[in-house]
Amino acid sequence: MIIVNLPSRTLGLSFRHSDVDVIVPLTPKERKLFIPPHIRKTRGTYCEIYDVILNPEKGVKNAKWICEGSAVVGVGDQFRKAEGRKRALTRALNQLKPPVHGEMRSVSSIILGKHDRTKIWQVYHDRAKPLPTQDLP
Repeated sequence: MIIVNLPSRTLGLSFRHSDVDVIVPLTPKERKLFIPPHIRKTRGTYCEIYDVILNPEKGVKNAKWICEGSAVVGVGDQFRKAEGRKRALTRALNQLKPPVHGEMRSVSSIILGKHDRTKIWQVYHDRAKPLPTQDLP
């Protein structure tokens, strides 16, 4: 879990990759012949965002699920873990944006501003960077 410390709360980002079943679109000829749709296994990436309470000694004490975003690989496309994570995180964060004037959509009870979402992206991109080394005398 990637921990993100925001001014108002602490969030956790969790990613998982798994096989999913997708329906392959039928060709016009197959539709005329009433052939049932094909189901094919493909890969999917899921990003779950949690509201986290940290215990100083043991790490995560409690985590409350907030929302999830997913990205499924299209039929014939190649699975790329990094691309799937970015798309899944984008879709999860879109649920936490404030709604635009007049927009009717279901959003999470937690709304994050632009600065909070920017901080989440910074922590996500910095997670794999090596720590700076210090020169020893």
